[in-house]
Amino acid sequence: MLTVTQIAVLIVLALGYDRKKILSLCGLTYISYILFFKGYSTQFSVSTQFYMILAAMNRPLVFMIPLEVSQIMQMLSWQAQTLAPEFLRNEHLPLLVSSTAIRSVVFTYLTLDALTKTRIDPKKLTMSLKRFTFYLDVFKDKIFLLLLLAVILTASISSATLISYINSESDFKSFNGELKASKDEWSTININGLAKGDQVIVKLATNDWLDVKALSDSSEFHVERGIVNPYNLKGSFNQTMIFFTAPARSCRLMLKMKHPSMPFKVEGSSSDLRIDAAVYNSTLILNLQDQGVDGRSSILRMAYPCEVYVEEDFTLNLRYKILYGRVSNVYLEVFDDTDEWLYSFQATENFTLKPDTKDIHGYSNLSNDRISLIVITVTIGDGASAKIKLDELSINDDKTCKVRFYAKNNKSLRYKVFIERDFRPPVHYLAASIASMTLTVVTTYRLYRRIERKDSSVEKSSETLNIKSSRR
Repeated sequence: MLTVTQIAVLIVLALGYDRKKILSLCGLTYISYILFFKGYSTQFSVSTQFYMILAAMNRPLVFMIPLEVSQIMQMLSWQAQTLAPEFLRNEHLPLLVSSTAIRSVVFTYLTLDALTKTRIDPKKLTMSLKRFTFYLDVFKDKIFLLLLLAVILTASISSATLISYINSESDFKSFNGELKASKDEWSTININGLAKGDQVIVKLATNDWLDVKALSDSSEFHVERGIVNPYNLKGSFNQTMIFFTAPARSCRLMLKMKHPSMPFKVEGSSSDLRIDAAVYNSTLILNLQDQGVDGRSSILRMAYPCEVYVEEDFTLNLRYKILYGRVSNVYLEVFDDTDEWLYSFQATENFTLKPDTKDIHGYSNLSNDRISLIVITVTIGDGASAKIKLDELSINDDKTCKVRFYAKNNKSLRYKVFIERDFRPPVHYLAASIASMTLTVVTTYRLYRRIERKDSSVEKSSETLNIKSSRR
């Protein structure tokens, strides 16, 4: 929609425009982008709005069309997986580099064109320098200097208070710990020495889903949960974070594993998938049941980090068996670091992946690439259940790597707790801040009035000189 709107604006501007109005429009558009994103961001260094402002000062259609093309190329480079996954899967870098190159060419031409057309008058340059030195006389105003010193003093008092708060050990603290999480019983983290309103973050080094209860004086309170995603794989994580505001001086976090601990367990489309897992020798038995809560299929994804280079004799072997029930799909997926792509392959019960094996879209592109992740994905329908036995997941018949399946009902977790106390501004900080803002306004107004008087005196002097020269 944004691109269509921009193209429509370009067509209107090409048919008839006023140079001043188009410049104002482009400037307003750029400022609106900044306000929409709540401040300046590095993404504006590659956005086209800045270049559109420059182009609007010349022939808008000639320059804005390639700029719009570069914008579309950038969108395609980042949205390739959504828009045209197989057609654009290897074109991310070429599209992004090309879009940047187009903007660089436009920017270079506009800059050189402006420099060649601008004729600098040495007399005007000399007058500008003299005018600047004339303004320095403002600093001879004692009242202005006193106001400026007062602004610096009050701002320093405010800054010193903030720095003291940041460096205070009582306002920012943290501690480490370790607990034994279990699937069958609750484990507890006790957090004491809090004040009501303190911001608390608990960071847990785990890729297992946890049930969390937060208690204060036997009453439960709300917490927020966040995860860190290391592979940009939807639903994957290797770290869990819990956020809450302390309701009292002490609280307890109660944690329990939601499923047996499996290597890099990943849950997919729904949260109503019940998982029971057990290991017998090197075989992993999975009991999966979709409880029919959300009316959608459930996905179990287990991802295993594995760095390997795909040579001609490369083989990735997956052996499994469905003991009972019915699954919708079983996929073997690999993340290709070279292509920056997650390739999916339909996996039978005895499946061997080779460099020339075609994925679900009919493409084969793994040869001579490096992969970093292997994913087993199982999909079951809404309300369905299944029992699956995973026998083997190996590379080159165990010569390079063999994944050892496991599922544990107990696991040791390391955690770190961060506590931040809200800033409670003292009276002197409030007084200094108010004084600093007030004095800044007064000082700015004083400076403006002094410069205005200087300008008027300069204009009168120039008029006098012109009258005298005309009489001569």
